[in-house]
Amino acid sequence: MPVITKRADIDKLPGGPTPAEAALLAACAAGEECVLGDGELPPEDAGPDRVIRAEVLRYLILGGSAGWRGGGSDFLEPMCRDGSTCRTKQLAERLI
Repeated sequence: MPVITKRADIDKLPGGPTPAEAALLAACAAGEECVLGDGELPPEDAGPDRVIRAEVLRYLILGGSAGWRGGGSDFLEPMCRDGSTCRTKQLAERLI
């Protein structure tokens, strides 16, 4: 499994980002929720429109690269003005 340390590494994965990965990356960059398909768990034989590789999730969970919106060391800072909710928690909740 390749270790992704910057956004460009995702483009270098075999086949580039899947449609699901591209949708997730775009939603994360915009700070929006990403819902794939009908929002239900996909079947075992789901196509690339529902497949997100572990290395892409790892990259996002660990904060992305420094150039990423909210990436790098800034990623762990509170998202809300009152400091009650952090980006990491919100991302984790979206992935569950």
